[in-house]
Amino acid sequence: MNTKTFRRTLVVAAALSASLLGGSLQAQASSTIPFGTVLIPGSAWAGQYASLGDLNVYSNGDNTYGQVGTYGEAFQCTELVMRWAALRFGEPNTWDATSASDMWNVGPRLPIPLTQEPNGGPVAPAFGDIVVYASTSYNPTGHVAVVSAVTGRSVTIVQQNSTMNGVPTGNATLPISGTYMPPMWGLPIIGWLHHGASGLDLGASVHIAQLGGGTAASAISVSNNRIAAAQSNGNGFTNPTTLSSSYFFGTRGTVFADLSGKGRPSSAVAINDSSIWVELNTGAGTLSAPQNWSSGAFYGSRGTYLADVDGSGRASAVAINDDSIWVMLNSGDHFGPPQQWSSGAFYGNRGTYMAVIDGSGRASAVAVNDDSAWMLPNSGGSFGSPTRWTSTPFYGNRATVLADLDGSGRASLVAMNDTSIWVEANLGPNGGFSTPQRWASVPFFATSEYMADVDGSGRASAVVASSNDIWVAKNTGGSFGYPSQFYSANQ
Repeated sequence: MNTKTFRRTLVVAAALSASLLGGSLQAQASSTIPFGTVLIPGSAWAGQYASLGDLNVYSNGDNTYGQVGTYGEAFQCTELVMRWAALRFGEPNTWDATSASDMWNVGPRLPIPLTQEPNGGPVAPAFGDIVVYASTSYNPTGHVAVVSAVTGRSVTIVQQNSTMNGVPTGNATLPISGTYMPPMWGLPIIGWLHHGASGLDLGASVHIAQLGGGTAASAISVSNNRIAAAQSNGNGFTNPTTLSSSYFFGTRGTVFADLSGKGRPSSAVAINDSSIWVELNTGAGTLSAPQNWSSGAFYGSRGTYLADVDGSGRASAVAINDDSIWVMLNSGDHFGPPQQWSSGAFYGNRGTYMAVIDGSGRASAVAVNDDSAWMLPNSGGSFGSPTRWTSTPFYGNRATVLADLDGSGRASLVAMNDTSIWVEANLGPNGGFSTPQRWASVPFFATSEYMADVDGSGRASAVVASSNDIWVAKNTGGSFGYPSQFYSANQ
């Protein structure tokens, strides 16, 4: 089929689809909104991506077709979708599809393959996804649209060549339950085509870790079918990309840690009941295929951690149990056999951590209790005797975190509460934490709370993440500043 014939076939399909979706062709013909009128400016729905080019949503007027533009017939539903995919994802200007619904099959075969996410499957739609409607006996052509916003209960789409009561409408808000969207005006939804760069999956597991391209940490999401990341530019997480498209997470935990040496980007680690697998950071914006780094059961009843315990700059596996601590040293391409580093009970009823707190460059074990904080000093091959570092109650009702707040390489103790953040600063070579200091006095919490260097300052800032966005209260060197939005699922 030559290009000219393809375009005609695709346009007629889209036009028929629109007449059945939004009203009859006669109703469209009586529209008072002329062909080519801007229904929704690109800046009103595409956010920062409006600067990429023309992303306006146009009226198709009386369903006129025959005007072929760069992205196919103007202004069919398919024209908007192909225009968005070309400008945002770098796809071809036109697709080799025979109808709107056929774009579901063509998407994975594009030069930059789009992922099919079935309606009701494991992955909910996200901003930028292409929603594809099925063909039916009464509508053999289907329909397509672009997701412009998502909430827990609804999905808003932008679309062309669709009418409501005879008037062209550029958008619609549809209900969603979990990951299932019911038919729109009787037309079933097949699913959505997803591009790796369309966003983080904030409804999944979210991590903050340094991935390369500078010292600032990136935001990372781990979902059922991919690992995505957005780098920090110091004021926001931008340019989300897919690091891995494999099914990769651990039944005991999924973490990101530097496995390759000091200053190297973090890799993904999946801890399972009887194995530990790794996807190494390639340094080129992707993760490697999964590699088995340990085939035996290794996890702790009190916690399993990845931490640099030998000063090599490479994280080793640490299991803290009720009565012992075990270590599997990082050998560069696998974890070595388990070694017992402590034979006594050491854990906190408020939290147990691995962190560098004494300036040695080696992570020690830290236990936070109701009325005290203790540490087991790392001697380079074992943990020493417990040492009390504070004798006051200090923990947060939202989170208690150990983080380097001053760039010294030594972690301080941070308590994140509903309406405040408090710090017990690391006192340095002599050991111990200071008296509590209030660093923030505004409510700052969400689904998850973190401390991480997200601006490249060397100092950890406060970070919170929900299913919709990520906010940061920057470390100003003695307090946390007013929170600012670093990422939105709808950006």
